[in-house]
This record gives sequence, structure tokens and C-alpha cells, in this order.
Amino acid sequence: MKKKFIKIKEIIEKFFYDWKTFWGKIAYYNILSTLFKKILTPPNSLLKKIQTQKKELIFQFLSQDFKDFIQKYQKKSDFSYTNTKKIRTCRRQGTHHIPEIVNHCLESIKQHQEDYELIIIDQNNYSQYLDLPPFILEKVKNKEITLTHLSDIIRMGLLKQYGGIWVDATMFFTKNFIQNFNNTNLNSNYPQKHIEKNYEFTKRTGFFIGGKSNKTFSFVYDFFLEYHKKYRQLIDFFLIDYALLLAYHYFPESKTDIDQITLKNEDIFQLVTICNLPYEKKQYEKIMQQGFFKLTYKIDFFEYTKNNELTNYGKFVKDFIKGE
Repeated sequence: MKKKFIKIKEIIEKFFYDWKTFWGKIAYYNILSTLFKKILTPPNSLLKKIQTQKKELIFQFLSQDFKDFIQKYQKKSDFSYTNTKKIRTCRRQGTHHIPEIVNHCLESIKQHQEDYELIIIDQNNYSQYLDLPPFILEKVKNKEITLTHLSDIIRMGLLKQYGGIWVDATMFFTKNFIQNFNNTNLNSNYPQKHIEKNYEFTKRTGFFIGGKSNKTFSFVYDFFLEYHKKYRQLIDFFLIDYALLLAYHYFPESKTDIDQITLKNEDIFQLVTICNLPYEKKQYEKIMQQGFFKLTYKIDFFEYTKNNELTNYGKFVKDFIKGE
């Protein structure tokens, strides 16, 4: 009951912050979207309509509010970097007490890393690779920037400075993935269904992204810094989505790079949704064909059902963990 009260209090405080700081309509659609996702259960068509309207409003607001910054960046063309063939992933707590599923994911990366070096970024060593401005660190200390968003900032800062590949620690690979990044300016994953005129990045892209340091990575990192100079809270949890969308919309180089992305996996989240269901060969093999997918350590996975049936996760363990 106490946790629920705290959550409601946070939602209300966020509404008034949005109302005071951004447009009133953004505050309205933000709270509706939050309530519908976390408390109420509206029809999917209504939820989609609200989320679409919210995204359009936020994009319009950011375009206007950061107009000068965007125009300045449109003229920027010199992006020096050191492309050092590194794969970077983040485990804030370090390599001690790693959840079993994360350990499996890291092992899968190592099996397919080829001549790239794997570097695990944590809360103690990230400063060796990226020099974050003091005001960002102060905001993290004051909990104005969450650890999740800090990971977004670090991710884009590293890609801006070094190039290379960023992989979330809960990505599992069954096939070679390095070849998709060799000599490319930018590659990532996004669902095929989003290839349309009104292109929109979704949160999935940031899980698995890399290439040469370029205007897109540079802009997103610098946009984060610019945003946090002005605001105490995020206009939306997935600010990274909007930053990438701004880059796509305003920079021809970014649009070209994004349109040429080769990794289009519709099933990146599907294994998690069916893990504890009885093994079903056709569905399971369709997901495995993609070669990579997103897992989580926040769910308990079981190899067998209560009726002692092999689960999809159990089959996955046999195929890729135990090697049976």
C-alpha cells in the first residue's frame, strides 16, 4: 500500500512539473499515458492514440525548444574519434554477483566477439573511458538523473568518442553479429514494420548499436548535456528515442545512416514472452533464426512446467547453455 501511494505521489508530482515546465497538453498526455499503462486498462486503440499524440507533441516541443542548438549542429561536420574495435556493455554493479542470465548473455557475446575486445563498464570504471561534466555527476548524485538514463548518456558518449559497438548486458547472441558492424557508419536493430515515411526510433534500438563515431552519436550525447542544463526531469522516460528522432529528422547524414540499418529483428523480445510456456518447435525456431534477442534478469525462468513439460527456456538452455 505504501509503495502504491509513493507511486501515485510521483505521478502527480510529475504532472505538475510537466505542466509548469513544458506544454500543458504534454502534461495531460503524459499522465494519461502513465495511468493507462500502469493502473488502468483502456482499449489498445485508445492507448495507441494517446501515445501517438504524446510523441508528436514532445517532438514538436523539443524541435522548437532546441531550435538554435539543432541549427548549430546542422553546420557541424568534423567528428574525430578513435575506432578501436571495442564492444562495450554496462553492468553497474560490476562483475561480482552477476545474475545467471546476464552471465549467459556475456558468455554469448564473448563467443562471437571475433577480434573485438569486450569491455564491461560499471559505476567504478566508466570515468576511465568518458569524462562526464561535473553538473551531470551532480544531477546523478541528487537523483535528478536516474542510473538508467545515465547509462544512455554513457552509451552515446562512448560511441561519440570511440565508435565501436554497444551491447546491453541482457542481449543474447546465437550467431555472429560483428560482421554487421565492420566498416559501417551506424548499425542497430529496429523492427521492419517501422520502415515507413514517418520513421520513428523505438527504445529497442539502443540495446544493440554501433559503428563509426558520427553525427548521430555525437548529436545525441551533446543533446543530453544540453537538455540537462535546462531541465531537472525528463520530458519522457525514453528521451533517447526523441534525440535519435531529432537527428533523423534534421540531419540528412543521420537519415541516410538510419535508413541503411541492416538488422531488423521483429522478434527481439519474443523469447522472454514465451520462455516459461511449453516448448513449441515452430515458434521457438522462428525466434532462434534471428540470431539475437533481449532477455531480462527481472523474471524467473524455468526449464520445466509444473507438469514437467520442457519449456521454451528449457530448450534454449539445452541448445545454447548446456550444449546438449
